[in-house]
Amino acid sequence: MTVTLAPLDDLAAALKAGGVRSASTNPAEINTPGVWIRLTGISFDLLGGYTLNTVLHLVVADNGVQRSAVALVALLNKVTAVVDPSDTVTPAGVTLPANPAPLPGLAVPFDLTVSI
Repeated sequence: MTVTLAPLDDLAAALKAGGVRSASTNPAEINTPGVWIRLTGISFDLLGGYTLNTVLHLVVADNGVQRSAVALVALLNKVTAVVDPSDTVTPAGVTLPANPAPLPGLAVPFDLTVSI
């Protein structure tokens, strides 16, 4: 079996098609509001496929607590129209290469099953 990470690029494209301004596996390419797709593991299925375990880091500009929360919820609604989180969504500051200070964010766990 050959494992490929191309489905993560397809996920980024699907998120963009769903209205997310910026989505990528490369944090340097993320503009706020955006989604950084981070691979956290690979699980192999008994039937020959595999699952790409990811965390979708939703990140918005730091415009104060209330405005940032509203922006995160709006972004979360766009993301959950495309994917179903595999576990609890939690607050998590996100540090992007262009900005050393953590920005407001949410961590959305998502398991992407790839059939062979």
